[in-house]
Amino acid sequence: MIGKILRKLLPKKVKSKIRFYDKFIRAFVSYFNYSKKKERNYHFTIEDVALYAREKATLLKEMKGVEHGDSESVYRIEDVQLFWPNESDSKDIPWVYHEIYDEWNENPSSYDHPVFDYSRLDWIIDGGSAEGFLGLFVQRKGFNGKLLMVDPVSAFNRSVTRTYNTFYKPEKGWKILNVALGQDLGKITLKYKKNSLFESTVGENTQSFEEEIQVDLLTIDEVVNSNNLSGRGLIKLDVEDAEMDALKGALDTMRNSRPMLAVAVYHNYENAKLCKEIILSANSTYKIEFRGFYDYFSPPRPYILFAH
Repeated sequence: MIGKILRKLLPKKVKSKIRFYDKFIRAFVSYFNYSKKKERNYHFTIEDVALYAREKATLLKEMKGVEHGDSESVYRIEDVQLFWPNESDSKDIPWVYHEIYDEWNENPSSYDHPVFDYSRLDWIIDGGSAEGFLGLFVQRKGFNGKLLMVDPVSAFNRSVTRTYNTFYKPEKGWKILNVALGQDLGKITLKYKKNSLFESTVGENTQSFEEEIQVDLLTIDEVVNSNNLSGRGLIKLDVEDAEMDALKGALDTMRNSRPMLAVAVYHNYENAKLCKEIILSANSTYKIEFRGFYDYFSPPRPYILFAH
């Protein structure tokens, strides 16, 4: 009871610091236990642990409903507006906003790597584009090249189309591909929960899903060739445990064009290691970086793999 009263009386800055140190101590215990293991795939730093604790203590930005329609609603976070399908719960949008928009030094999920100069890129493939935040973010960073958003979830893509047509006008244009990315061309099963579209996957996921449909499957090599992508590029992948297959479908692109890569690798413990092996097998000149100490699952693993 006294603790609750004190928490109400304390200033926000003090409460924020208390929250951070509490999360840091918990994360450090996990880090210490992992570092004692004889066989471990990854080396983490204290800075990685502190960044994870900072994220755990993050207060998400407020989201406001602007307009509610029969099939879609418009939400605003700070100065960013987007359409969202009513069939899916919107509660995770502030967290995804944090992953894309919060500053690099405060955010282990950030794709805004210091070596990524978006203003100099000719093209970006956003694999797992979902709500479309990455495309909106890179425009702010000076990107005016060709943007290809790739996602097999039709409800996402309908809403993203309305978002971009209504609020944003990329200079060189954008395109949505309603497909999954893999190592072959063909069809694949998309598993999803109607009320939680962020959990959709074509990967080997052990969760229970309510819905399954067949979707088209393309390789990144095919996407690059059929859209005449050339020059400096970036491939971002967050495709819910299907990242390895997507990279296997990009071997020629990595070998010949050497785009920069930003790959979410937290979905399973081995993913960062496996993705690194695939990338280097295609092009050994890549410099590979693992970032972050992802301790939401056990054992801990990196958040993101960067290759440049």
